Amino acid sequence: MRRVVFVQRSLPHYRIPFLQLLRQRLQEADVAFEFVYARPTGLNGAKKDEVDLPWGHCVPIRSVKIGGMQAYWQAVNGHVNNQDLIIATQANKDLINYTFMLRRKLKGQKFAYWGHGRNLKTAEGDIRNRFKNFFLRQCDWWFAYTEGVKRYVASQHFPEARITAVQNAVDTRQMQADYAAVSPHSLEELRQQHGIASKQVGIFCSGIYAEKKIPFLLEACHKIKQALPEFQLLVVGAGPEAHLFESAAARHEWIHYLGPRFGPEKAALFKLASAYLMPGLVGLGILDAFAFETPIITTRYPYHSPEIEYLAHGENGMMCEQHIEEYASCVVQVLSNTALRSRLIAGCRRAAATYTIENMASNFAKGVLQCLEL
Repeated sequence: MRRVVFVQRSLPHYRIPFLQLLRQRLQEADVAFEFVYARPTGLNGAKKDEVDLPWGHCVPIRSVKIGGMQAYWQAVNGHVNNQDLIIATQANKDLINYTFMLRRKLKGQKFAYWGHGRNLKTAEGDIRNRFKNFFLRQCDWWFAYTEGVKRYVASQHFPEARITAVQNAVDTRQMQADYAAVSPHSLEELRQQHGIASKQVGIFCSGIYAEKKIPFLLEACHKIKQALPEFQLLVVGAGPEAHLFESAAARHEWIHYLGPRFGPEKAALFKLASAYLMPGLVGLGILDAFAFETPIITTRYPYHSPEIEYLAHGENGMMCEQHIEEYASCVVQVLSNTALRSRLIAGCRRAAATYTIENMASNFAKGVLQCLEL
């Protein structure tokens, strides 16, 4: 039996269904699959969305300073020995990756990257991206988040035939089931609990940190409130800038800070909302918009994650320039234009059927098997 290990610095809750499904797909192909992770630190820990995996291996991790950069050493110990393929996240800060490259050179052990191809939060010519590009080809295979990432990696002279675009996703089917299971009675109870009579409700659901442009969103919401007096904002999530929402909620009764919510509880809150407000960085949260039929409204923020490719403006979501007035106007349009919102919801449903963990796991497993045959 061939053996594959996937090493990540942390394990967010939304990855569990994908990992279970990938393990199943590989077992069907007579490939043993292991997952190694560590406890979150820093920003990842502040998000409060980490879990454990019963069949995974949770190992110690140590944070170290190298120059001005925070780096991490993950004690994978013997978990990577006797593996036919090691898969790891492409991250300059993950020092263990450099040992995997050495194993590839010295022992012939196959090594694959999983990731974005570059740091999307900085300019392409930034030293961090130049460093990434230097090591980008030091592997046997690439698991690219999206088709756009695949094109980028190929543009850096990595063989296109050895790149799998997995179409990064979460468990949208379970999310859709949770959403459909919210009864009118429970929804009404939720409205009464939070004092929300209006249907002009926006929701923000994410980790709460600087790239999410919280001050921008709050200022835009005040303008939305002026145009639509019944407007309410639900805030779901946690993070280092959560205090901005907590402070705003203490001053304004139409802002509701609810902290982290998951599963059916999260689905019910989305069912209260008519628009998903995310002016800053958009990542996998776009799949929440699709599965929960709550069109996302964002801006042309220059550092979105690869999943922004899934947004089709005017079809399954909206994107405008990074101007507060324009953003507020776009939200008002979606909340008040029934025909537009119905069109966007239909697009969300189509997108939710396309970007699934079933497709992601199948794509990933196919790439693993192809890499093992090299």
